Amino acid sequence: MYVDAHIHLYADEFDMDREEVLKDAYRNDVELILSVSEDYETSIKNLDILRIYRPRYKIYLGLGIHPYTAIYNPDDLTKTVELISQYHDTIIAIGEVGLDKKYPDAMKYWDRQVEAFEKMIQLSIEYFKPLNIHSRRAAKDVLSLLRKYDVKLAYFHWYTDDEETLKEIVEEGYYVGFTPALLTSKRIQRYTEIVPLTQVFTESDGPVRYYGPLKNSRGEPKHIPLIVNKLAELYEVEVEEAIIVIRENFKRLFRLQYG
Repeated sequence: MYVDAHIHLYADEFDMDREEVLKDAYRNDVELILSVSEDYETSIKNLDILRIYRPRYKIYLGLGIHPYTAIYNPDDLTKTVELISQYHDTIIAIGEVGLDKKYPDAMKYWDRQVEAFEKMIQLSIEYFKPLNIHSRRAAKDVLSLLRKYDVKLAYFHWYTDDEETLKEIVEEGYYVGFTPALLTSKRIQRYTEIVPLTQVFTESDGPVRYYGPLKNSRGEPKHIPLIVNKLAELYEVEVEEAIIVIRENFKRLFRLQYG
């Protein structure tokens, strides 16, 4: 049983064939799927997806404010906070949330990002929900805020920042996600020398597109076995062992009693 710990099932690209994507996931033994949100609208859409497809598929939800939303649509913060409070028993994560320094207006509206992220952290603590974190070019800043609030439950999705910060993230006990970028990026492959397998998640980040063997294909859960095969090679373990460890990581962080 494989894990896709970060996908955007609400995305327009999945509107025509969402159920086929889920069927393909199950055909490839990807049974634990966490769909994250970016704003109020995508949070609502994800909640609708959950109602439609559960219990046929083991879909789980994260609701939250993405850094892009914090910058360009700050009015969504209040509405999304209310939604999380309303559905905190339904979701398993607060996400996708965090900080980003790559957007053109990232530093101009840095205070908006920090305000939104701090609010998401507070909700995470209040409802005991792990954070699903976006940290592009801002991992040090994210880590600083997690330490400020003494956050215990966090998952850095598709980490791409420096190795020294990654070492600190691992020391704090946080989890780190690997996407199909692992198949082609030597830099990301080196991260496996820092992150123990017991702190690893796999994710498609669908419908993001990748290079290498998945060129011209959108990311989907069915690609997770490719990531696990590469992880098994890099960690020098059997594929079955990698599958079991990653599944247990997911169940442990999100406090799942089955799956």
